[in-house]
Amino acid sequence: MYTFEGEEMKTVLIVEDDFSVREYLKNAIPWEENGYHVIGEADNGIKALALLEQECPDIMITDIQMPRMNGVELISKMKEAGYPTKVVVLSFYDDFEYVRDAMKFGAVDYVLKHQLSEDKILKTLNEIHEDVSGNSVEEVRKENQLMKRRLQRNLNAIKRRIFQKLAVNEENAIQETGNDLEQFGISSQEITFLFGNIRLMNDRIGAFLIEEGRYDIELLEFSVSNIIEEIMQTEGHGIVCVENSLNYKVFFACDGLERELSTEKKGYNTLNKALEKLDEYLGIQAAAGMSKAQCDLKNTKKAVEQAELALENMFYKGYGNVYLCTGTVFSQDSDYIYTEASGFYEMLKHGQEISKIMERLLEHAREERLHPQLFRKVEDYILAVLLSILGRLEKNYGEKTDTGYDLHTGSATYSECREKLVNSARWIEEYLDRHQRETYEREEVNSAIRYIRQHYEGNITLEEISRHVNLSRVYFSQMFKAETGMSFTDYLIHYRIKEAQKLLRNTDLRMYEIASRVGIPDQHYFNRLFKNITGVTPAKYKEGCITRKES
Repeated sequence: MYTFEGEEMKTVLIVEDDFSVREYLKNAIPWEENGYHVIGEADNGIKALALLEQECPDIMITDIQMPRMNGVELISKMKEAGYPTKVVVLSFYDDFEYVRDAMKFGAVDYVLKHQLSEDKILKTLNEIHEDVSGNSVEEVRKENQLMKRRLQRNLNAIKRRIFQKLAVNEENAIQETGNDLEQFGISSQEITFLFGNIRLMNDRIGAFLIEEGRYDIELLEFSVSNIIEEIMQTEGHGIVCVENSLNYKVFFACDGLERELSTEKKGYNTLNKALEKLDEYLGIQAAAGMSKAQCDLKNTKKAVEQAELALENMFYKGYGNVYLCTGTVFSQDSDYIYTEASGFYEMLKHGQEISKIMERLLEHAREERLHPQLFRKVEDYILAVLLSILGRLEKNYGEKTDTGYDLHTGSATYSECREKLVNSARWIEEYLDRHQRETYEREEVNSAIRYIRQHYEGNITLEEISRHVNLSRVYFSQMFKAETGMSFTDYLIHYRIKEAQKLLRNTDLRMYEIASRVGIPDQHYFNRLFKNITGVTPAKYKEGCITRKES
């Protein structure tokens, strides 16, 4: 038994034919300070077997490709002999088939040589150390599951490298990619292929919740990848790369120079079935974008871009569908939205409903099919404007408020974006209403506005309100317009019409009753003012409110 400062240490055997790597592992890592003791080293599998018989270490770190006896043969013979030693494999990207066999024979993890570091080795060994606690059936089952997940995680690094090469579309990268694909049983000769992108709905991954705010992301990625890859095998071949926990890239291929239309049909069926099974087995809704089929690996970059563009359709049409790149065209013009949104605060000050303006802007962008990437930038800008307005209002009134929406995070779909922005704008309008829009520097103007709100039903005159704030009529008129941007009379009319809109939305009062309640007893004059300000008659406005409620 080896100890360090009174603590028992785990023993480690290093098996590596490359002298420089072996020396690095032996000397560059502070083994004993971290609870490990290197009991020996070997440069091939035969010498390692002899050391295993003598020392029976807790952990063996072994290379894959070695002379006389390679790593896979060593692990196989070690397991046949019944040694309980845990094995970590060292490999290059190109050792994939050997790594797969090593994991099959009992290796518990592997480390890519280009990632070798003190932290990486110690983290891997510490994870193994925590897992070693007995040999019950349940523990073995859990260990095997963990081993599969580790293999999946490391295989994904290889797949990500393949997809990176495919997206580059350079001649040397294409040749390397062909070799990489063959490691996964996909012939790069006479191949018809396409790409797909799959995106999961963020709020539907609750089945993988460990505790509040924490998800088993590794299990999620493992489960989703397995489902997609198993379905692919029923129609052709392929690989799945985890881009992140919500986004997955798919390379789907059929043997031989099959007609592109046939491959596209199979690819569509595969992606569609994958969406169905993700919902059925995991309770996760998702969407997919699919490229056109290609017969030449030189067209991979084009196909990757087509799949990405196709998936953008999800922003407007939602989850649950496979979207094709054919006919996918988006607008690039978003300047008009920035122009209007930049004036939201001034609009509020002048009594305008920015929620209505917001609805109009967003609906126009949807009809024009603004590119979702530009739409997300627009959303970020509008959220920043709304947060700025909230900050100014909170500072003025000394009252914190919350719209009930996350104004710091973008939306996944148009409907989600529209709901967040429009309802947040309404919240701001209501907040401002509660505080009577007292946002002006001159207290006389704020006092006048309070007076208007308290007496708008009656016959308020300029003389009356000037006396109320102890200013001359001329001076008050000039000050009021300078502060609010509107004359006193225009402000009063806009406020009365706004109150009329509330009554039209929320009551069944007759038109003449509403006109009288807001201080405009002449119904014909009320109708004319209402249309001048809102663009529609009171009757049309009421009709629209009823239609929206029913829908």
